[in-house]
Amino acid sequence: MKGQAFIILSLILILFFFLVKQLDVFEFRESYGIESLEFQNLKEEVLKTVQISSPRIENISENLNEFLKFARNSFRSRSVELNAFLAKIYYPNVTPNSNISLNVSIFNLLGTSIEKLNLTFSYDNSSKNFSSVGDGQQVETSFIFNTSSTVNYTLKIFYNTSYENRTEEILIPVGINKSKFIGFFDLGIEKDGLEKRDKIKVAYNLND
Repeated sequence: MKGQAFIILSLILILFFFLVKQLDVFEFRESYGIESLEFQNLKEEVLKTVQISSPRIENISENLNEFLKFARNSFRSRSVELNAFLAKIYYPNVTPNSNISLNVSIFNLLGTSIEKLNLTFSYDNSSKNFSSVGDGQQVETSFIFNTSSTVNYTLKIFYNTSYENRTEEILIPVGINKSKFIGFFDLGIEKDGLEKRDKIKVAYNLND
């Protein structure tokens, strides 16, 4: 219970400092170009959210979703649009020659519905398909793998919206007696037709 309270307090502090940074950046925006510092701050706070939340896997996914929804509202109050696509991947402790669940959640914050979403796992090329994933919605699924040694897999993600098709390949490093969170975050902000967009990939061992 104390650990959960600490994580909640830490997330509140992240949100607070994010707002403070935005106020500071607002004063200097014209000198540094289109939202440059705001975007850098956003990426830093996303990584901090993962780090602080990592002791409990369920906190990482929930806190990332809540932080980005909070950040979107903060940006919108200043006529800046934040869009994001999140892939959050987790597997528990890997025991050799045992079936392990690779848990995947996709969070759509792109400002439009994902019309088609396809996930393909390289272990056995199995696929999962989803349709009509609305803005602000999350879908969850899982794949099974079995290994006796350290290995790298990939998760291929294809999605399309009314204005774009995208394919991403995410490396899934698997270690024996390891539990890991892998995150892929495609973030963008836009104002007056100008856009900044970047991708972040993170991998954290959860049982070190």
